[in-house]
This record gives sequence, structure tokens and C-alpha cells, in this order.
Amino acid sequence: MAEPVRITDTNFDAEVLKNDRVVIAGFWAEWSETSKKMLETLQKVADDLPDDVKFVTVDIDEAPATVSAYEVLKVPTTVAFKNSLPVFSVEGKATASEIKKKLQPYLLPE
Repeated sequence: MAEPVRITDTNFDAEVLKNDRVVIAGFWAEWSETSKKMLETLQKVADDLPDDVKFVTVDIDEAPATVSAYEVLKVPTTVAFKNSLPVFSVEGKATASEIKKKLQPYLLPE
């Protein structure tokens, strides 16, 4: 299990936008138990798709410019990026299978 990369406003471009894989960004907050549980779900997705997906976490209190740029209004929010563009987002809780289904069109064919 690869640990997710912690994203700040400083490393967002290098870790997310300049990446050739699909990047799943889990926007969360230390004070939100629901968002912590969602990070666990996203970790499972990343573990199931290790060659296709990079998983990063964005603490909304540590990356205010990134949160503002992508108009994240609640936690948890999941945003997937491909070729430096957001391709989908999910506010609130979602299951691993729901996230995988949304990711499928952006993954490389097997």
C-alpha cells in the first residue's frame, strides 16, 4: 500500500497537474470524521488500481488556494484529474465501487 501524497498549495502543480496518471484527490479536514473515512475508501481504490491511479490528500486547512481554485465547498470531496484537468468530482461519501465506475473511462485499457 503506497501512502498518499499530502498536497499543499506549493506542491499541487507538480504532484497533480503534471502527472501522467489519473490522480484522485481527496479533499478532507482533520475535524471531519466522514472525510477521514472517505480517505480510507479512496486508499482502497488506489490500492486496487496501483498502476493507473495516484492518490493524494488535500487538507482544506493546509491548501486554501487549491480549495478555492477547485471550488471545494464541503468535505469530503473527491476530485479526479487526468491530463491536468478535473474530470469528475463527488461531494460527500461514495463507495469504492462508485469511484471505480466513475474512473473507468479515464483508465488505460487493459
